[in-house]
Amino acid sequence: MLEDLCGFFGCGFVRPKGPNSPVLTYSVYNLRDLEESVITFFEHHPLRVKGCDFTKFALIVRAMRKKEHLDPSGFERLVRLAYGKNANGKQRSRSLEAVLAGSSETARQAPLFEGVKIQSDLHGDMQS
Repeated sequence: MLEDLCGFFGCGFVRPKGPNSPVLTYSVYNLRDLEESVITFFEHHPLRVKGCDFTKFALIVRAMRKKEHLDPSGFERLVRLAYGKNANGKQRSRSLEAVLAGSSETARQAPLFEGVKIQSDLHGDMQS
């Protein structure tokens, strides 16, 4: 079924929920694909549950496509929206306060894929 979503939406992939998890999830990382395919579909065919969470998700994706998350106030607004989803983020590994207190450090260490962190090292004349 999850593989069918990849074909239906024309984007995304199926991956394990965690490193040792037997649970699979459908994931889409491309913001354009999320907005143009997935969000558009669910706006035309509304969810019967979690509608409020979906609305927040759509707002976050659209704001990120406009690069609002690159501004400190925009980043804080979007993080607060995200933490307001799914029972106010009870199951998150980091608290809202921890994310906001170290937003630049958190963003640098945020995993792109499960278990993979991206860090940029200065090179050339940027080191001085």
